[in-house]
Amino acid sequence: MIVIIFLACCLAETRGEGTSYSIRQRNLAIRDKKLAKKGKLDWIKTQYYGENRTIQDIAEELGESMVSVRKYIDEIDEIEKNKI
Repeated sequence: MIVIIFLACCLAETRGEGTSYSIRQRNLAIRDKKLAKKGKLDWIKTQYYGENRTIQDIAEELGESMVSVRKYIDEIDEIEKNKI
């Protein structure tokens, strides 16, 4: 029964019947990624400016490179500069 439903979904997808669902799903994924990035930027901003932690310390906790964290901080600075 499950296999039949799965195959029917696959056939519908290949005929283009599931296209709008795919687009909506992709848009939700993009939105979730943007929200996750905003959360990460807020966290890094708090740690770097509020807690005075080093880039190296933040990078180690996130499991990211120092270069990536520096880019996030540059992005935070750019956002703050544009708010003025």
